[in-house]
Amino acid sequence: MPAFFDLPSQDLWNILAYVYSISTTADEIQIGQDIFAIECAQCHGYDGRANPLTDLADWKLMSQASGNGIFRTISEGKGTMPSFSDVLDENERWAVTAYLRSLGLNLVDPDTETTETAVPSITPQPTITEQGATLSSIDPLETDSPGKVTVTGSLEKASGFPVEDDLIATLYVYDPASQQVLESQSMAVAPDGSYLFTTSIFQEQVTYWVYVEYMGVTYFSDPAPFDGSSLLLDLPVRIYESTNDWQSLHFDLVHLAVQISSGIMQVNELFVFSNPGEKAVILETDGSSLPFIILPEGVAGAARLAPYSNSASFLPADGGLALEPLGDTQYGIVVSFDIPYERRYEFHQEIPMPVDSLTLYTPDGYKVRTDQLNDSGIQDLNGTVYHLYEAVEFTAGDLRFTISGTPEGAGSVSASRQSWLIIGIIILGAGFIGLGVFLFLRDRAMQAQEESEPPIEDVPLEEPAPSTTDTLVDAIIALDEQLKVGEIDSEVHTKRREELKERLKRLL
Repeated sequence: MPAFFDLPSQDLWNILAYVYSISTTADEIQIGQDIFAIECAQCHGYDGRANPLTDLADWKLMSQASGNGIFRTISEGKGTMPSFSDVLDENERWAVTAYLRSLGLNLVDPDTETTETAVPSITPQPTITEQGATLSSIDPLETDSPGKVTVTGSLEKASGFPVEDDLIATLYVYDPASQQVLESQSMAVAPDGSYLFTTSIFQEQVTYWVYVEYMGVTYFSDPAPFDGSSLLLDLPVRIYESTNDWQSLHFDLVHLAVQISSGIMQVNELFVFSNPGEKAVILETDGSSLPFIILPEGVAGAARLAPYSNSASFLPADGGLALEPLGDTQYGIVVSFDIPYERRYEFHQEIPMPVDSLTLYTPDGYKVRTDQLNDSGIQDLNGTVYHLYEAVEFTAGDLRFTISGTPEGAGSVSASRQSWLIIGIIILGAGFIGLGVFLFLRDRAMQAQEESEPPIEDVPLEEPAPSTTDTLVDAIIALDEQLKVGEIDSEVHTKRREELKERLKRLL
């Protein structure tokens, strides 16, 4: 098969979309979309974009994956993603595969009801131009084109280090209302670090930004919403040298919050730190671990990681995340894990770096023995009573404490995995108010449902269905949480979950 260099980039993408479309039907994609909303949306979002590192609607990412590869990942799992071979049959897994391959290329008109193959209709895709190779310095006054938006900018090189001459800048034109990328363009950065784009897409609230990948890290300009005041935008991108030396970070505090329920001790840890150096620090992660988070022995299952509320933004990086050198600006990471508990547990966890302040929160009524932390007494935080133990200038080493007892009425903390974060918000103050949007909204929905509904065993299957897909998905998530902490048995869980899934299918 020959190469088709003479075809325009848009034609090549249309051909690819057509090839994808003839291997499926609109009905199969719709089935895949319904299953995705039930089984996958709580982690990936309904549009597949909840995790920026695995944006399932990203044409660049998904066009590199084969259908067999996507199907194998769904079937076998990968990293923190579980296997769905026991949850979905083969046809259902292929339907989800077809749906995922359709996301970035808009293979199916959402208004169509036919089962015939849809004609591709896709958003214009990026085109690499040679324009950057001949650009020198750019005069914005000469690039303002009537009827078009001109985006200029240049790389701002921290510390004046040399930059390779093969960097690519990419412009994204994004519509917040539809949460869709309307256009993207890529071009070579000029020898002096400058770049220039023009686009005919301009309407109120459309947002533009530029990104550049350098030394394994993706750097972004500030977003620029279109307000009609000018057709000329300047979007510089600041880039840094990179390092994997995480020990150059400064750790401001570590909080540990313990919850005990039904034989499970849930530990939620908050790490707050900053990057006072001159280089971006890359943290390698598989989604359940970080270099400075060393889990204690006896952890049941995989740990769960999430960014903390109002943390400075983490950048995508090869193999993980990156932290810009922002001085005293704080980053925050939350890790949660479960440990089996039977009346007593000796906790040992290596803290491989010095920490300015370390605080342990335990449910009131349990006995804690430690020679490393000072007893700070009882505190009532948002209606829940905790016992606090603290250390200032905690040196690197093994954190040890013993917790024991099963006091009646003690430890009656909500099973929600994010409820303990209220502690961190109260202590850190207004700078950290607000949780990550997804975690916060999910937690509120789960908490509201737990407070308003009777125990799951007492809920009749004839109960009226919730009126929205969001509340149904939240109900499924809450049900899975109840099974995990032992509040319901597997038979009740399975029966109730199937009933909720059928309601969601009918609603969709």
